[in-house]
Amino acid sequence: MNTPDYMRTKDTELLWVYEGMTQYLGYLLKIRSGLQETEDFVDDVAGILGGLINQKGRRWRPLRDTEVSAYTLRGGSKHWGFLRRSQDYYREGAMLWLEIDARIRNDSDGKKSIEDFCHDFFTKGDGKSHAVSFDLKEIVETLSRHSSFNWDSLINERVYQPQEKFDTEVARQCGYRLEYTTETPERVKRWQKRFKGAYFLESLGMSANAKGKISNVIPDSPADRAGLYDGVEIVGVEGKKYKRKRLEDAIRNSVMTGKVTLLTLNGDKYEDVIIDYNDGLRYYTLTRDSSRSDRLSEIMKPLTTEK
Repeated sequence: MNTPDYMRTKDTELLWVYEGMTQYLGYLLKIRSGLQETEDFVDDVAGILGGLINQKGRRWRPLRDTEVSAYTLRGGSKHWGFLRRSQDYYREGAMLWLEIDARIRNDSDGKKSIEDFCHDFFTKGDGKSHAVSFDLKEIVETLSRHSSFNWDSLINERVYQPQEKFDTEVARQCGYRLEYTTETPERVKRWQKRFKGAYFLESLGMSANAKGKISNVIPDSPADRAGLYDGVEIVGVEGKKYKRKRLEDAIRNSVMTGKVTLLTLNGDKYEDVIIDYNDGLRYYTLTRDSSRSDRLSEIMKPLTTEK
């Protein structure tokens, strides 16, 4: 993006570095400064990883394409976001840097971290007289000075290739497992309190606004297979008027019933929709893996103490 004049087009291909790293460092600043509790940070990471799993657009559109298409993705269509992708280089880029940080720590037995990379990377060139550019080669070379891991291969897989599904290896590298919980996480409670909506992306594969109008449907989810899509309004649940709590109860009871029955309104047409589903309430959570070092706790720990 460092261009000498206004006549040259900016190259945004490395936004996973530029924006992804600053996003990650912002997370670290918040947790290490005490502005966020550790359990909330772990909960937020689980939510971010869950959102990346739900993003099915990666099957046709690699992360790199969200960088070079940044100017068209910002403020784009509100529909089928889990199929078309958005500016994923922010959060997905941040999770890639979390994985890089954890891998450096694991490879060095905790002796090195992202701080070593940053001290190396950000001290190149004369920043007082001009902006200092970088390219992918420099990123890989700098990483390789702190870990012998095959960074070329990892970056190519994570950034430049389409993926059938999101690789959750970052959780394992941090010493955790990404699993399901039936308890509503605090992040979801905050979201539902703020927007008054219904969040059931990990169960039915859909969310709805305060009025019951569907706002997101995950491709290939139970809701998608039942024919639901953005804009359809849920007006009834199991024969009663729609309320979020009634939908939540119906999902919880699906373990016994094997289905969730809705009455929907699309335009002026009412329709009964039966969602084939029997897994109950599900939300993503991070669970400690005692067989591996807890790198996430190391990452969250402040580098200085208050005097």
